[in-house]
Amino acid sequence: IWSITFVENMVYATNAGKVNAYQILPKTLQAGNHDGSDILDARGLNFRKCSTLIPFESRKSVSSSLMMCKIEAVSLERSDDNNCKNLVCAVAMNGTVVVWEHEFCLADYYDAAESVEANNRYAKCIFHCPGACGTSFALRSYNHGEYHAAVGCRDGSIQIRAITCSLSEKLPAPGTLVETIDVAGSVSATSCIMSLAWSNCGIYLAAGRKDGFVDVYKRECESVSGKYSNYFFKTLHRIVASRSIIRGLDFTADSQLLMTGDDNGRINVYEIQRKQAVKTGWYNGHNSWILCLVSHPDSRRFITAGADMKVNVWDVSSRDCVHTFDGSHSDMIWGVACNEEGTFLASCGDDGKMVFYSSDVR
Repeated sequence: IWSITFVENMVYATNAGKVNAYQILPKTLQAGNHDGSDILDARGLNFRKCSTLIPFESRKSVSSSLMMCKIEAVSLERSDDNNCKNLVCAVAMNGTVVVWEHEFCLADYYDAAESVEANNRYAKCIFHCPGACGTSFALRSYNHGEYHAAVGCRDGSIQIRAITCSLSEKLPAPGTLVETIDVAGSVSATSCIMSLAWSNCGIYLAAGRKDGFVDVYKRECESVSGKYSNYFFKTLHRIVASRSIIRGLDFTADSQLLMTGDDNGRINVYEIQRKQAVKTGWYNGHNSWILCLVSHPDSRRFITAGADMKVNVWDVSSRDCVHTFDGSHSDMIWGVACNEEGTFLASCGDDGKMVFYSSDVR
């Protein structure tokens, strides 16, 4: 399991060439204290699978190139009768982007007695991004009914693709290439995009590269006759963050700071809303590669995980690791996520596990 994400009371996780959707009922969450690890016992959760998201309606097998590497999801709507719709997007190793509009009722659940097809949900659209590396992907709201996906490429560029959730003819078709952000400076094999993150405000986009550089882009708006007509991205900062690969990065929830994690296990924190990016903190975070990094909703903490099979919770101001979850995984951890309320975390990795933790760290 390479990627995991929360949307309200739903969690989505990649599983080879498909995505599994699970419902979590918070009323049943009990913070366990098993051997001092504070790991939530998944057997005690009311944690039920409600559907499987797959690309194709046909029975053809999914090739190894369509293995889902990165997943993002957002809530589109929720009615009073508990009918919900989430936008779920995943990128595969070969640069294919699969988009689902997952409609469900909170009373629904995966019925093992039914046929496999009865629980399947099929993709709304599938499109290919030529040159995409398949490991870096980020989704952000743009306009009502329209979302933009940033897709990292092997040549160091970033493709901004439209993800449309409206039938309006004024919006571009799903997969439309809106803009290509080229790499600053000379292009080399080490410029490949390894990680991407949007800020919550939607103005900033950060890209971590194989050569250790981090580029921060700002979305600008050009106007014609006093009216906004077009958005474009310009380079705000180019940061020499490391001499090794940047696989994890994220903004704090208030969009003030950017955290990066590299293959040396080192974490850097930058203040980006200045003329020049200012490093405000650094940590020796892990004993090996940092494979994922996510900000906590309170903007005071962030979470990292990686090849040393540990999940660390960090305090931004004190630069201290305030908690370590160790022993929950038996192989590298590729994904970590935090729910919107910040009450619990989840991690996933090469051992095929999803592990849930209490994040009530004072």
